[in-house]
Amino acid sequence: MEEWTGTYWRKISLRDLGLVFQLGHDGGTCPSPAEGTRKLVLGDVTGIHEVAVRFCECLDDEEQFTYQWVQVFRQGWFPATIDKPATAFTFRMLDAFQELNFQGKTSLYDYWKSLERITDNTGSRTGLNRYRQVVHVVRLWRHLVSLKRAARAHDPAGAAATKEGELALDCPACPHPGKNLPQGWEEAPPHIKWLYTLFLMLDANFKAKLKDRGLEDIELAPGWMYYVENTKFKAHVDSLGPQNERNGCSAEHKAIQNANMRKEGYIASGVGAVLCARHAIVRKNGIGDLPNGEKFSIMDYLLFNTILGLTLLFLISYDIACQWHKKLARRALEDLPEHLRTDISKLSIRYAIPKKHIRVHGADHSRWSFNFIRWVGRTYAEGIESLWAHANPVSLSAREMGPGMRREHLNDHWGGWNWQKILGFAAYLLRLLQEAYAMREKHRKAHRELSSTFPADTIRKWEDEIKLWDEDPSQVDDPYEEKRTTATLKNTRLQIADEEAQELAAGTLPLTDVSPGVFIQVGLELEEQQRVLRARNSNSSASDGSKAETQEKRNALRRRIDSWQGTQNIVMPIVPQFRTVGNPSALAAALMTVATAASTTISTGITSSAAAGGTHTPGDGQPAALASENSTTPLEALLRNAGVQAHSSGGRQKRASSSGQSESEAPAKAEDVPLWLPSSLPPILRASLAPGLADKERRLRIAQADDALEDIRRLRRIITGIADFKRLNVAGAGQRSTGRVRTLFTKFQHKIDRAADRYRAARAALEQLDANGDWRGRFKELRKTDLRGPGRDDAQHTSEGRYEISWIWLVPRGLDLTLPEGVDGELDPQEFLDNMKIEWARSRARAERWGEEVLLLEEEMRRVIEYFEWKAKWWRENVGRRSEIAGPLRRGLGAYAEKQAAIFEGLAYQCAARWVPFFRTQRPNDLPEWSTRYNIPVKTGKQGSHDFEPRAPTSSETRPGASGSTTVVNDPVNSSSDSESSDSEDSDQSENNT
Repeated sequence: MEEWTGTYWRKISLRDLGLVFQLGHDGGTCPSPAEGTRKLVLGDVTGIHEVAVRFCECLDDEEQFTYQWVQVFRQGWFPATIDKPATAFTFRMLDAFQELNFQGKTSLYDYWKSLERITDNTGSRTGLNRYRQVVHVVRLWRHLVSLKRAARAHDPAGAAATKEGELALDCPACPHPGKNLPQGWEEAPPHIKWLYTLFLMLDANFKAKLKDRGLEDIELAPGWMYYVENTKFKAHVDSLGPQNERNGCSAEHKAIQNANMRKEGYIASGVGAVLCARHAIVRKNGIGDLPNGEKFSIMDYLLFNTILGLTLLFLISYDIACQWHKKLARRALEDLPEHLRTDISKLSIRYAIPKKHIRVHGADHSRWSFNFIRWVGRTYAEGIESLWAHANPVSLSAREMGPGMRREHLNDHWGGWNWQKILGFAAYLLRLLQEAYAMREKHRKAHRELSSTFPADTIRKWEDEIKLWDEDPSQVDDPYEEKRTTATLKNTRLQIADEEAQELAAGTLPLTDVSPGVFIQVGLELEEQQRVLRARNSNSSASDGSKAETQEKRNALRRRIDSWQGTQNIVMPIVPQFRTVGNPSALAAALMTVATAASTTISTGITSSAAAGGTHTPGDGQPAALASENSTTPLEALLRNAGVQAHSSGGRQKRASSSGQSESEAPAKAEDVPLWLPSSLPPILRASLAPGLADKERRLRIAQADDALEDIRRLRRIITGIADFKRLNVAGAGQRSTGRVRTLFTKFQHKIDRAADRYRAARAALEQLDANGDWRGRFKELRKTDLRGPGRDDAQHTSEGRYEISWIWLVPRGLDLTLPEGVDGELDPQEFLDNMKIEWARSRARAERWGEEVLLLEEEMRRVIEYFEWKAKWWRENVGRRSEIAGPLRRGLGAYAEKQAAIFEGLAYQCAARWVPFFRTQRPNDLPEWSTRYNIPVKTGKQGSHDFEPRAPTSSETRPGASGSTTVVNDPVNSSSDSESSDSEDSDQSENNT
């Protein structure tokens, strides 16, 4: 407030203006007011005010005075104390902060400081600091609101009788026996019963830490919401003793890496959680602190605590499900507390890995994939990551709190998250169903067209194999996994060694003790060592010790090359002449240019002449373009035409070492020494080599390219996992943690670059050895932009719906391209069918999953309607439960229960108003049974699936009775808009979780 002083406007309090608030009569006159007034500091959304209040001293119906704190409370102000309150905060301020804290993650400190500045930003006023009081009040406000919204005030036993998890919000779309499941669902056949599966997902978040500040506080709602009851949970954790989790999977998992983590100075290293996997709603009693990392036994406790007493079908999604489930049966019977011990053999539990996480697991994981296992629809199971992104900003301030207050604070946020998800069901489920209908027809049509290209007997055989795999994946071959039939470098070496053994048995004598195949293999190894050394030498800021180590490696490599070149002089006698040229790189390029042009006209006589090292005259068939009066060999003619001087005649050659290096020239670095493998020679000179030598290199190069691609894919899976780990657990954690992850990331990136260089070298060699070979269909040019995946990187701006997978993940694997020349490598019809079976099986899986998604979404819509109707009925059953209380309070409780019932009836009506018009367009003669209870008007004229708005029913329309046979739920709240979930281009069910 401001007043005019005569010269300017100055701020003044309501109290100084003379305003007095009379309490106790809703603003009316009090017949028995207190004699004096009391100063009250009042926090409000408009600022911090000093007001004068006068209390009422009238007697109530029971001839008792009304407590002062009760009078303040009835005014809509929350007193900071019940003993002579001098500070209070308006309900609207507390509610505004709570919503701002949910949405913007604004801390209470920042919010209160903002109110102080709004009130006085000059520092001239004192006595406004009520931060300690508001912290206390906000904590009580959250607790009381949660009790009120769970109808705990309606229970004659009171708030103290609240059961574990009773204050939590359930997911209306998940199955709840006795609430939204049909009678006799337990006896339904398997192809229908799967629709009543409870999909759950587990994960941990290591940003939600708790510092050990020595604070001890009392938790107001121990185990009543989403956190487990801490006393029992801590006793379980303490009873476990030391545990070390081991990774038996081919992929690296942060969950197992962090299972044994303990960070000094922290009580909790993070939180573990259980959510419903379809809708990302936090489960009651499904969250607990992780004192020593993400141990299996702790996650077991959270899972069985949240499903305690349920007799449903379960599907558990966990990013390490392939490891976690192995000994779950033993742990559930031996390690859990007595009240949670479960014989899981009596339960129906399936396991899966979230779609985003499974891509880093590599091969042999189809049995865990939501894409391939049946009866899961298009479940994505990654919504828990969105929860972490939502909660992480709050976790930064929560880590400074006491343990009890932190659990209450996070519980409040889990509840806010759940409620917004529930409000969005009407729009969200409709959007998913619209897409599912379209995609079901699209993929069914595509699968029918693909199936029509195969014999009917083949289709039946494949169907039978997939059905067997569905029943027990461990007993049959994986129909979705590509079988590795391409040759690796190791088995190609073995193949070549066997062929050379057969040649020896046939009497073919080698030129040296080292076989040609081994000679080429060693050459490829030397080539790889040169690449490693070049990469090591690229660090210009290396220390003296590192430089010395590099030089030692260079010397060792040079000795290996010198030894290998001794064999090369025998196996490839034409090569020593190249080592006398001053610029080997220029020589290689020039030779390829000139020799390629000449290869179509030069005589085959070059082979014997060059190999023997003898003379060759123009009359022997040498083309005139390569002849000169001083040329004596085709090699010298090529060199002269290439413009390169060879020091081999007329006494001009300088004395060379055994390796061919001129003593008067500076020795080349080992990583720069040209190896002159057959692929480095032009075709006309390659023809002079020993028979089969070039073909052996060709086969080894194909295997080398295959291995390089496999390494790239494996390393990309690892680096993707590192990137996800950094994003979820390290960002903002400090320079030390960030630096460690960055170092690890860089290490694997260098490995990827080296594998890419190895692939490019193999492909370049194949260009020379077999330019038009079948390998071209598999080995494409590798660009830097191709080194991506699996999946879409966060750094890419392309949406998931428009993302194109890199070709490195699509390399066909059916044709063995390493067979010797002259051996038939074509696929016979059966081989073709075997390779196409995978594509057919995946096409079938896509069509099946979309079909399941339609059924599952329609069932979830039914469950949402049924749950809202049940909840409205439940609230009305709370009316009049407390007969022992005074009339005004009893009437107030009844009015609140009616209000809540109307809210849930309104939610049910909003869902029906959105969904029924869509069903009328898709299945007009087969509307859902629940739709008959809602009188949704039919719009005339052309309308699309979105061309309608929810309409509140008229007063003449009645709500469902006990029999459920009447028409429309009344909509007293008449909400004009719905909470829309954000749109996304991705077709996966997951996108609501963003």
